[in-house]
Amino acid sequence: MAGYTIIELIVALVILTIGILAAIGLIVGVARTQQRATIRAEMTEVGQSKLEQLRAYATMGAADTVQLLAGGSLITSLPNHADTVTGGRNRRFVLRWDVEGGPYDLREVAIRVLPLNPVRDDLGKIDFHTRVYIK
Repeated sequence: MAGYTIIELIVALVILTIGILAAIGLIVGVARTQQRATIRAEMTEVGQSKLEQLRAYATMGAADTVQLLAGGSLITSLPNHADTVTGGRNRRFVLRWDVEGGPYDLREVAIRVLPLNPVRDDLGKIDFHTRVYIK
């Protein structure tokens, strides 16, 4: 007789099931990686925006702006050195920055971006460092 036995069909179904489960696992992993990349891009956008804002304060000659005074912390939110912002995808982030005085009118600025309500796939933090010259 021509045809397949029940054992052959069961083995084929087991192999097919294993292949489908592997493909589903791959799709879930790719989706998680893509979500993390989106969150990283949004955190980078928020951090760069704050850097540009501080640079703008410096170039306007507003050397006494409280946001560029020496002080702040990357660990705890301190007045005039922390902010809560909403990113482009309606995620909320905490920005903390530390300003250290340098020679002449140079300031060392470090900014930390953290998700306000972190979920499992969120990145912990992203730090940015730059120097700002006060005109």
